[in-house]
Amino acid sequence: IFDHMKIALINTMTREGFPLLNPFYAPEGERIALIYYYGWHFNAAIIKMLTGATGWQTEIGFAWFSSFSILCFLMALSIRLSNKLKAGYWLLLLAFTSPVIEILPHIMGYRWRKWIDYASEVHLFNPVLIQTGWAPQHVFSALTTVVLVFILADAVARKKLPWAHAIMLGLTVAAGFSSSVWVGGVALAIAAPLLLA
Repeated sequence: IFDHMKIALINTMTREGFPLLNPFYAPEGERIALIYYYGWHFNAAIIKMLTGATGWQTEIGFAWFSSFSILCFLMALSIRLSNKLKAGYWLLLLAFTSPVIEILPHIMGYRWRKWIDYASEVHLFNPVLIQTGWAPQHVFSALTTVVLVFILADAVARKKLPWAHAIMLGLTVAAGFSSSVWVGGVALAIAAPLLLA
């Protein structure tokens, strides 16, 4: 339920402060501490407090920022890998047509469903913009994980880890883990040996 209640978490943080109390569950009427990762929500709550926007507006704005960040990064990566500027445009076009792909099986019929609808049946392959609208904290955490790879690669190329790199590594890992324990914690821990190798 937490993935779908971002606004309640943001409002709870700005209204009640810390330690963060669970806005959904109060056994026998007693509020208990929230057991959930909320780094992404914390950043949104700061924006809410600074701007005076509502939790709803802040959640939309920060979800947009998360989408914008990941799309810019993916565009830059595709341009860098292909050495062609149009690769970025193609990636952007693909990203914005991905929600349309979700409805194509209903338009084209059952015969094409097994080819087109595979991504929506396998949760891990949801398009970026759909995943960002549903759980932007996970997408933001995925972005920090990929950025971490580039910071590590740069640090290895230098053969000496400057303090700035060490601080960036720590902050990047902390941002990813606090936004999503699944992506920035479990997935990163599983992928870490491969990344280090």
